[in-house]
Amino acid sequence: MDAWLRFDPSSRPQPEVHRRNGPRLAAALVELPDVEISDLGPSRYAVVAGLTVDNHRDLDDLPVPVLAEGER
Repeated sequence: MDAWLRFDPSSRPQPEVHRRNGPRLAAALVELPDVEISDLGPSRYAVVAGLTVDNHRDLDDLPVPVLAEGER
């Protein structure tokens, strides 16, 4: 799942991964038959809105780590 995100689950920036994968994965979902695109909202790992997936953010709009140390 972190292949979509601007930051990995430990909040490290991964702009190149996001730039390469986000649009490609979203386009692949659109092409699948019988796939319903919806806003799932927040999960433990990210916030899902349609074809976009974003990191959880704190009050300063900074990414929040979603994995404990050693979990990855």
